[in-house]
Amino acid sequence: MSIRNTAILFTVALLSLVLLTCEQEPGNIVAEVGNGYTISFSELQQYHSDGLFGKRYHHSELRGYGEALNEMITKRLKLVDFFESELHEDSTLMQNIQRVISEELIVMYFEQQYLDKYITEEAVNTYYEKLDKEVTYRQIVLKKPGKPSQQKIESLRQKAKNIRQEVLQNKEFGELVTKYSEDPESAKKGGYKPAVTWNDASTNSFYRKIFSMKPGMVRVFERGSGFYIVKVERVEARKVQPLSQLREKIVNNLEDVYMEDALLDYDRDFKALLTADSLRWNEDALAQLVEWSRQDRFYQENYQDTLRKAFSGGRNFTIVTYPDGQVDLREYLRLLNNVLLLESTKTITAQDIKDYIKEAIRTDIVLHKARELNLDEKVITRDTPSKVLRDEFIGLYNRRKIYEQIPEATEDALREFYQEHRDSLFYQQDKVNIYAIIRESKQAATDLWNTYEQGTSFEDLSRSWQVRTFVRNRNGEIQSFASSREPHLGKEAFRLKEGEITGPIEFTDPDRGTQYAIIKCVKKRQAGYVEFSETRDTIRETFREFHERRLRDSLKRSLREKYRIEVHRDVIRQKIANT
Repeated sequence: MSIRNTAILFTVALLSLVLLTCEQEPGNIVAEVGNGYTISFSELQQYHSDGLFGKRYHHSELRGYGEALNEMITKRLKLVDFFESELHEDSTLMQNIQRVISEELIVMYFEQQYLDKYITEEAVNTYYEKLDKEVTYRQIVLKKPGKPSQQKIESLRQKAKNIRQEVLQNKEFGELVTKYSEDPESAKKGGYKPAVTWNDASTNSFYRKIFSMKPGMVRVFERGSGFYIVKVERVEARKVQPLSQLREKIVNNLEDVYMEDALLDYDRDFKALLTADSLRWNEDALAQLVEWSRQDRFYQENYQDTLRKAFSGGRNFTIVTYPDGQVDLREYLRLLNNVLLLESTKTITAQDIKDYIKEAIRTDIVLHKARELNLDEKVITRDTPSKVLRDEFIGLYNRRKIYEQIPEATEDALREFYQEHRDSLFYQQDKVNIYAIIRESKQAATDLWNTYEQGTSFEDLSRSWQVRTFVRNRNGEIQSFASSREPHLGKEAFRLKEGEITGPIEFTDPDRGTQYAIIKCVKKRQAGYVEFSETRDTIRETFREFHERRLRDSLKRSLREKYRIEVHRDVIRQKIANT
């Protein structure tokens, strides 16, 4: 993983931390789970949006939020019980997410040791002091043509300087905009652009320069797209909230401002941890690693068995030595498992493996520094700021409490399961599949039917048709299969034999009104039991799904009995009403 990818990881992870930072004021809390664990409406709203609960429960917004909250509560309970049950102390279980933990440790180390040094109290106060003004400016834009010559750029630069002189000679700026500017949007408004605030200036170097200008100042700026003649018209005060209410937002914005500087600092120190001239490589060992690494999906499936077999059989060769240690096959395996994973490709080279090992050693040194600061205690906790790790902990909890508890699907177990659930799970209802050509007018449908009777095949009557499936239960009730749609055409479909066609059939669609259909029966299945010998794979899958659902439901009930839960439905109703 290159340092550029590491930087991306940092940015994404830190943005996740920002998104997860929610106001925990009493009026924003929608649920309290366990001992001191709260869920805010901000978190609920984000979860509701991410899970598309609004679409799934479009008929009732309150129910959608309720279902989203139930899911969140169950996840929080699992997270609480993961640590209460001390599953985080199970080294075998935790090994499954060791690389994720390493990534989050790096993120926290970077944040505390590099980014935070820029986010001082003085920086926060300075930022706040500049929030109370906004700068109104006008611009004239001279655009650069595609792939301009140096001569053309110099000509545009001189033209921009000449226009600036005209402005300084008190020529009316609006007239100059009309005469020269090549930006249609701002030209329509006399060159005016939206006022620049400190928020704009903090994340954009162009706005930062404008924000520092005084009223009446005129400057020429060269940007990638062209030259900008900018005049500041006025600087006005604006009302801002107290610092106590804006501190969190200011800190987040400062993180954005200084992220690049902090990453450069980290990159410099990271590279200095290990110099190329301090390494001594075993070229024969590298050649063997290249041969292994070029195998399909080697680092996804086979690397652990291959490396263990090698060093267990007395072939634990050294790959590289450096001043503070060496990397042999055993250490290489540890780096792959705990620090970084390399990708296997057909074109991987010895240099690729060298680059990986250098990156892994440096990262491992940083991880050691992070653990010396006890950052692992802040990462491996139910209150971890990392959403990624919270999800990983819940995944491990599900593995131990659900998936590992599913009974083995032996032959005897499957037969016993089949007999026990034959009536409820392995009885197939009457089922029919049809193709339907639907028209809005009776005449159009009749014309199609006449064409069919003249010898045209059903498939050639239309370029497209709908596929519909219906089932009939033991009480004779017909329903659309795997759909909430009304079973229009169901009765007619069950009257047909496979291959038969009928129509036009009139029916009423609740959204489209009266419709007319010509239908073809494609396949019919008679009701009856699925025999064990005919559906062994389906029974195995149903066996697993049944026990997984049973374990999930049982676990959910036991967690809700074990821990305190308090839901503030009045807050949810109030917040929904105000959104």
